[in-house]
Amino acid sequence: MTLPLPNFKDFVAADNATFLNPAEFGDLLLINDREIVGVLDQSGDTEHPWASAEGVSVLTHVLFVSLADFGGEPEQNEWLKINGRRYRVDRVYADMGVLTIGLEANVT
Repeated sequence: MTLPLPNFKDFVAADNATFLNPAEFGDLLLINDREIVGVLDQSGDTEHPWASAEGVSVLTHVLFVSLADFGGEPEQNEWLKINGRRYRVDRVYADMGVLTIGLEANVT
């Protein structure tokens, strides 16, 4: 009896499971009052966020989560609350079961 050989999608699913695994890169995040495993990464120059108004700066982040765990794609300009901080969804990209969500947060 011959076992089926894994295909490309099998390898990608295994990579995604490793990337989002809390024992590897993933963290348990509280997103809109739901616990979801994901990776929240600050992008760009986090030491010098750009000013958007007097005394207010904008930080950019990228959130990686499983599409199935998140429950669908958020809309552009939708607000997400992640670990107590509000973020505006700037862009969303879904690929092979993983959402890549570009976020912005105002900080004072």
